[in-house]
Amino acid sequence: MSAASQPVGIDLGTWKICAASLDATGHSEMIRDERGDTFLPNAVRFTETDIIVGREARNVMFLYRDEVAYWMKRELGTALYSRPIRGQKLPPEVIQACVLRRLRDVLHRQIPSDSRCIFSVPGHFDHWRCQAVMDAGEIAGLSGLGVVQDHVAAVLAFLEATGESIDRASSRQRLFFVFDLGGGACQMATLVLHEGVCRTLSYEVNPQLSGYDFDLRLGELVAERMLAEGFSDPRGNPLLWNRIYGAVVEAKHNLSARDRTRLEVELESARFEMVISRQEFESQCTDLIASLRRKLTRHLQRVSSEPGGSIVPVVTGGGVRMPMIQQVLGEVLGQNIHFTVNPEEAVARGAALYGALYLERSCSLSKCSARVSPAQNNFAQLNIESVLPFTLFLAPDWDPEGKKIIVAGEGTALPSHSVHELTIPQPVGGAISLVLWKEMASRREKIGQLLIRETSQPAGPSVIELEVTCTKTGELGWTARWSGSTQKLEVVFIPASGLERETITRWRETLGSAKSWGHVSEGLARTRIAADQGPEESESPPYLPAREEAGAPAADSRPMATPPSRPRHPRLAAAQAQGRWMPLEIAPPAVTPKQYAPPEPTTVQNVTAELPLQEKTESTAEIAPAPVFGTGPLIRRDVVRVTREELLREESLSVPDSIKPAAVFEERRREMSASGGAEAEVPHEQFIVEPELSPSRSAGARSRRVGDRVRVGFGITLPRAFIGIVGFVVSGLLGLAIGYWLVSKLFPESWILRPW
Repeated sequence: MSAASQPVGIDLGTWKICAASLDATGHSEMIRDERGDTFLPNAVRFTETDIIVGREARNVMFLYRDEVAYWMKRELGTALYSRPIRGQKLPPEVIQACVLRRLRDVLHRQIPSDSRCIFSVPGHFDHWRCQAVMDAGEIAGLSGLGVVQDHVAAVLAFLEATGESIDRASSRQRLFFVFDLGGGACQMATLVLHEGVCRTLSYEVNPQLSGYDFDLRLGELVAERMLAEGFSDPRGNPLLWNRIYGAVVEAKHNLSARDRTRLEVELESARFEMVISRQEFESQCTDLIASLRRKLTRHLQRVSSEPGGSIVPVVTGGGVRMPMIQQVLGEVLGQNIHFTVNPEEAVARGAALYGALYLERSCSLSKCSARVSPAQNNFAQLNIESVLPFTLFLAPDWDPEGKKIIVAGEGTALPSHSVHELTIPQPVGGAISLVLWKEMASRREKIGQLLIRETSQPAGPSVIELEVTCTKTGELGWTARWSGSTQKLEVVFIPASGLERETITRWRETLGSAKSWGHVSEGLARTRIAADQGPEESESPPYLPAREEAGAPAADSRPMATPPSRPRHPRLAAAQAQGRWMPLEIAPPAVTPKQYAPPEPTTVQNVTAELPLQEKTESTAEIAPAPVFGTGPLIRRDVVRVTREELLREESLSVPDSIKPAAVFEERRREMSASGGAEAEVPHEQFIVEPELSPSRSAGARSRRVGDRVRVGFGITLPRAFIGIVGFVVSGLLGLAIGYWLVSKLFPESWILRPW
């Protein structure tokens, strides 16, 4: 490890982010911000004047949902963040980088030397999601070394806290059970440490069970108590729930230390107080504890046949501080749970130790002896092996229901190597396409598209030998050749999501000086414009068809405003790569000044809309002036406007079919324009069409128009107010009669009958 480099471990949690580094003796220590906190809430709020990160953004996350982004870690590796921020969707890596750059500023103030970061990731993160974490760190300006799994980092922190060392010659074998209950998921992993090798035996994750679920259960208890006392339901009011949630989280923390706590919330016109006991909270979470007990029992049964004696529990995450969690762990494991290392700091400390191990192997030991303790030198002998917690398989595009090709099954030790035979029933034009899927806990997720460019495919059915290698980090390598041939085929893998190198560089430059949402929005617009332009033809892959044939006319070079396009669907991208689909590009029609001259601007803005103009043909020598109806602007400022209500002011008008309002309107306009000029002010009353009415129709209309009186029959009309008063009195008397009857039947001896 060079003297200018210092490893920093970053625990990128769903709710919180914390970091640790190594001191001069080689032991881990937490990094604190200017307030003395060891963690940074993983939330960001975008406003017109500022980008707010951390506690201030988390406190209003339910109040300003269109401005606040949280839980970005769950969506790393997807194309876009699930919720729009201020009407636009951003890549989750960019949102996560806004939080990480705040951590970068803290690191630069406390660590003067060059810091190299190791990010901790859950065990179920594949290579592409790990790459998304690294991309977020690079956009934020952090120098990343790599990633380490959370459960491996927890074991390293436990070994440091207990003072144990790694010795290859030791025949002692130890079994570790890592339980992590964080804010976003519950992870369980079993690792074995033997002769300097740390190997993961099993791994399981449950994203539906986390510390946030316990927050919601306590919030439901508070909401029910508020409803019982006459307050409104906070679960349907974002402003009220935003106040309640902060008090609920603090009450949950208090119940971990004592049996009872008081929750107090200041409302607009009142004050709500209640006392919550630990027993009430635990009874509210009975189903969550039962589900957790089943999962723990099933997971430990899978590794019960492994040799090695008793299991050493290692607990991490803030959720393990709840006494009911410690109780269920102790009952299932058969031993008491002790916090050998701080559960909320274990992963960050272990990641820093892994960073020291990583740097120690990349340089000579003599250069690092002043910075690393003898205990850390023993860590350099540790070899970490992992297994694949999910299944990767390929499905051919031409036969989605056919037999899938298992690239790497669940539990495969990494690194791995396998060879598969791919039968092609008939020659396929362009490129052979296969879809790579990831399957875990009966859930499938598309990873990307695998394209094999065929060259001189034999006639009839043929076989391709596909060689797949999977590294320790889960990165896949592909090699393909025809069966019986040594010539390799070109293999291209197109991920379903991820940022290009140019996009990462562009976003890093944007966020380096971004101070508000406007700067981020401008960076998003530049990224979209660059994506719409696409790569140059010389840089396109050889299997992509040319966009323009030789001798084709050049595209119109006139500047025009093009709206940003949405991200292209992976299937369309794969189809374009095979030459089966091309984007439709339509040049706008040429507009000459003679076709249409816009009217002079007036005080009223944004009230005109234009219809598409007709294309000019070669046979047209001169363009005729646009008629009043059909072409040109929908609303003309030089013509008197007559609404439909004015033309049909009388409800009883019966316009004969021979009289058309448009024709009458045009004729009247021409007459008035001829007499008073084209821009004469003409009263609207002169454009009202009053056709003759039939006698029966006129009598019926006059009989119905009686003003404020209502016709009741036999030629009698009564005032509307009188009808309303009579109806009110009759309904009141009827209600009194019905009430008297009901009371006399149900309570015949009641004193209520006396008023009647």
